[in-house]
Amino acid sequence: MHYGVHDWGVESLCVGPTPWLYPNLNPFEEHDERFVHVAQLRQEGLEGARRLGADYLFRLDCDNFLVNNRTLRILMDQQRAIVAPMLKSGKDAAYSNFWCGIDSRGYYKRTPDYIPILQGTQVGCIPVPVVHSALLVDLRWAGSERLQHWPALDGFTGPMDEVTHLAYSAKMADLPMHILNTEVLGFMVKPEDYESLDHAAQDFLNFKLENLVDHPLYCISVRVVSPHTVDHPPILYSQYISRPPPVRNNLGLDAVVMIGLVRRPERRNRMILSLDELNFNYTLFDAVDGRQLNQSYLDSMGVKYLPG
Repeated sequence: MHYGVHDWGVESLCVGPTPWLYPNLNPFEEHDERFVHVAQLRQEGLEGARRLGADYLFRLDCDNFLVNNRTLRILMDQQRAIVAPMLKSGKDAAYSNFWCGIDSRGYYKRTPDYIPILQGTQVGCIPVPVVHSALLVDLRWAGSERLQHWPALDGFTGPMDEVTHLAYSAKMADLPMHILNTEVLGFMVKPEDYESLDHAAQDFLNFKLENLVDHPLYCISVRVVSPHTVDHPPILYSQYISRPPPVRNNLGLDAVVMIGLVRRPERRNRMILSLDELNFNYTLFDAVDGRQLNQSYLDSMGVKYLPG
């Protein structure tokens, strides 16, 4: 692990590659040792930010995707000790990065307030008992030095999990957690019981395609170069991240053709983005627009009516 301080005042904490610690577990199997390891990594990041004298610590899991480049400023403007951007996992999915209730054992509890916040009928920077996955901690608040992921504080009787550990320490430090749902800031992948990494990759692709349909303005894509113009371009990878170019395919067909109306750019662009996500090698043709047909155009094309 190493620390870096950039010229523009942003300080970073980087964890280098480590060997796979659990050779007898598949990458998605839950285990107490793994929970402890993650909690310790979270704690090291928190302590590293304190050693650097950072004002803020922003945490973002690898399966979270921010779509607003002002997210950090929006979160800081809330002036809360701990605030998270609400991330939805799908159009109709009920999973997000906050809890509205905790049961007597310290586990998640569904309450009547959850769905109104998730669906946006209750809007604001709302106090909740738990936020996770993506969150901003203002380390300047009195009591923030008492926040911790590991070890659990004395008196904690909940599950062994860095999420509940942090929430309990925030409660003991009298630092309420908040969820912000005033605008779309990002999305997250819903955890599933994956059988393999290939299964997870396919589910991630489905997640991206679903967001292309439900949120064309806030889509997530790995496309780098396309011969077509898109009015609302996808969220691209950072220019500082290298990756191999996509391998295009024809699905075993001679050719893949897409025909779309020029006057319907929202549908046309959505299909372009989806085909690019699927790495299809396709050809785009402008559809004949029936609204623009007239007799002179039909005559120029040699189109004749059938007798009768």
